Amino acid sequence: MKEKDSTANIIAVDYNSPDAETLNDYHLLYNYIESGYREGPANIIAIDEVQMCPGFEKAINWLHNSEKYDIYITGSNAFLLSSNLATLFTGRTMSIEVFPFSFLEYLAYFGSNDSNEAFREYVLIGGMSGSYPYKDPKDRTAYYKEVLNTLIVRDICNKYKIRNRSFLAEQADSVSHGQYC
Repeated sequence: MKEKDSTANIIAVDYNSPDAETLNDYHLLYNYIESGYREGPANIIAIDEVQMCPGFEKAINWLHNSEKYDIYITGSNAFLLSSNLATLFTGRTMSIEVFPFSFLEYLAYFGSNDSNEAFREYVLIGGMSGSYPYKDPKDRTAYYKEVLNTLIVRDICNKYKIRNRSFLAEQADSVSHGQYC
């Protein structure tokens, strides 16, 4: 963002950081962002894992309605992927869905010239770029298991108020161990 506009005022909040712990309420989030506003330059809001702030939708709507900010929010839970969020922000959003790498994207990322060997690796490693730093297969499997548990067990159970979490956890565990492949 700074490359396109070196004068831009970027107000960033990363809910994965302990620095954001004091912003665990939508009023606090709103006040923090408003206190960072600067008259003149473009004011850009970037919030990662926004779903970790209960009621964030109100703060985002208030900020959007002020027409002073370009707002970018990211998150990884089922609520952000649901139609519920789209309904809340109807006409005020543009979603960018991020998918695992295709084989062609994998080739471009690793710059491989041997497509046969690269395909063998892709079949084993997959397209989730978050797993690429893990060279040990056990670490990579642990990463995939954490992703499955986060998306299925925590996020989906919370969203749909599923009571039998242990059954869903067992299913996610089976998938992460390749039992359905």
